[in-house]
Amino acid sequence: MSVSENVENVAEKFDNEDQSHHPETESESESSNDEEEEESSDDLDSGEEESEYEFAKVASKEVLQLFEMLSNDRFTDVNLVISDTVEIKSHRCVLGHFSKIFANIFENSNETPVRIYVKDFKMETLKAALEFLYGNSNAIKGKEKDVLKFANKYEILQLKVSFFYP
Repeated sequence: MSVSENVENVAEKFDNEDQSHHPETESESESSNDEEEEESSDDLDSGEEESEYEFAKVASKEVLQLFEMLSNDRFTDVNLVISDTVEIKSHRCVLGHFSKIFANIFENSNETPVRIYVKDFKMETLKAALEFLYGNSNAIKGKEKDVLKFANKYEILQLKVSFFYP
């Protein structure tokens, strides 16, 4: 399944959840003052839950849109070279943001796209690390040992921390 199809499926899931998500309504029967105070407190809790749900929904859609944009090869400006025949395309802004080592390479290069030789790592390791940096926190599962080596070599703190605070 392509990234675009995956994003569409997740966005559709949120839309379906939004249609089925309705806050509970309070009964309109008369009650004592104590019960009225409890109901107003419940209304606040329900409103807060609704607000958190809406925020999570919007944030998730934005993360998915960002992931989709960054996963598109159209405007890539970095090639991570694994072998003579295998290169993975990426973006300077992402790699430079997460790694001072990559940022230093970009600052000292006039080449576009910048070619960085990373022959010490398998394609699966690099793809997992990049997907994580692009917003897919599940991408590194099952590849932790190799991804941690990559994170250590290129000083990518967010990847390192993810192993201790998932």
